[in-house]
Amino acid sequence: MRTLFSAFLVLISLTAAAAAESCPDVNWEARQTITVSALVLDPPSRPSYSATAGGYTDLRDCSATIGGLHQRGFVNSRPDFTFDVSDMQYFTHMYFRASGVDQWGSSDRCPIILLVRTADGRWKANHQFQRTSSNYGAYEVTEPEVVITALNGFGAAAGPIQVWVGTFYSTDVCAVTLQLIPALYEQSIIANRRE
Repeated sequence: MRTLFSAFLVLISLTAAAAAESCPDVNWEARQTITVSALVLDPPSRPSYSATAGGYTDLRDCSATIGGLHQRGFVNSRPDFTFDVSDMQYFTHMYFRASGVDQWGSSDRCPIILLVRTADGRWKANHQFQRTSSNYGAYEVTEPEVVITALNGFGAAAGPIQVWVGTFYSTDVCAVTLQLIPALYEQSIIANRRE
């Protein structure tokens, strides 16, 4: 009986260690490292960045690793992007907005999630499923968006911003386009009223 109990404890510790190792790891080098000025992210010259969304790391098992967020979705352990954004002192908000399509070209079957770690260590996440107000229990597919706000007026913390692009289900793989959109406080109010 003691041997069985010892084997059970070993199994539990191995499972916990495997789960911890598979969570988003801020120490891994991103698949893409991009240095850009926030001043060139305004239209019409706003660039977009491509990635493949998907992964096998279940974020429900990673709440302690990602700052206590309770987020559903699947990502890779390695970040998809590291952004080093200069000139943020001129803006109060930075929007990370993603859109994607699956292998058949459908955005409805490509539920994307975004996981972002700011330079000062804050974690933010959002996914594409939003509950509709007209029909409880129904979901509509929207573009996921994560907003980083400055803690003290203008300018988010300087340093790298890490982004993981995942999917709501582990079986999904989607082609994703990501845009960074800087805004002032007044612009963010107008943008939220339009949506």
